[in-house]
Amino acid sequence: MAHSIGDLCTGCTVCVKVCPTGATSGSRGERHAIDPERCIDCGACGRSCPASAIADEDGAAVARLPRKAWKRPAFELGPCISCRACARSCPTRCIDMSPPTAPGGSGSFPSLARPSACVSCGYCVDICPVSCIALASEAV
Repeated sequence: MAHSIGDLCTGCTVCVKVCPTGATSGSRGERHAIDPERCIDCGACGRSCPASAIADEDGAAVARLPRKAWKRPAFELGPCISCRACARSCPTRCIDMSPPTAPGGSGSFPSLARPSACVSCGYCVDICPVSCIALASEAV
């Protein structure tokens, strides 16, 4: 079930601007809506909403959180197998792979190339087959 926007919505459009999939829509000054087919439940809309008008997939209000406090991916590269799954799954394309360091193209590793684009969705964490990514308060 997708996030939803309740009656407290003021139509400020912040949720529209932060949504990585374009799931939120609405006109300024009017209650917005979330398309459940496009919503990936990342929570960026709720963490951004100044009116606390957004509920998560369980119906609980999402607390507003300053963007600088959003968690970002932190990479433990030791177990990384350079599969690129994290970079491919990222809806905002904020993860890049480094250039290969070995002949034949192996040895490239993920990094948070565009921290300001990250919406803390956790897709990279969920898809990593060797669990070398965690969301942390500060990217390392």
